[in-house]
Amino acid sequence: MKKLAIILIISILLAACGSIPKEYLEDVELFTKEGNRLTIMTEQGVNYKDYSKQLIEVKSTFSMIEGNSMEKLNPMLSQFEIAIIGWDGAKDIWQYKIDGGECFSQTKQMQEYSSFVSLYLTMDETKDLQGIYDETCEDYISVMFSGATAHYEKGIEEYLKLK
Repeated sequence: MKKLAIILIISILLAACGSIPKEYLEDVELFTKEGNRLTIMTEQGVNYKDYSKQLIEVKSTFSMIEGNSMEKLNPMLSQFEIAIIGWDGAKDIWQYKIDGGECFSQTKQMQEYSSFVSLYLTMDETKDLQGIYDETCEDYISVMFSGATAHYEKGIEEYLKLK
């Protein structure tokens, strides 16, 4: 009887170690709520001030989930992190434009994000952005929004696999 109780306790502890805590899932839900809001804003049109405020909310809620060391969360977290890089980049380029900067690929500010833009442009072969992508600020911002959203949605897919 004593062995059975020990085996039962060990089994429960092992199962608990592999499961994702409810509180963590609630934090992910909060992050996805804020991420969804930002995605909708970028798709429907948003001004810089409101975008910046919402991005702060997204980054704040992401900070609650990013430090988890459970290996099975890595695919989800890495997609969300890339999305935030894209959203952050769009904000930086937008601010650069507001400040009167020139947005061409040769400028230092654009080169910082060229790898993200190139990655996104080649990531999804169904997207044909040739001809509409002339390397203006608006083009960079649009591609950054689209790339961020694509990675965010992949993160959501990874999250749904965990539930």
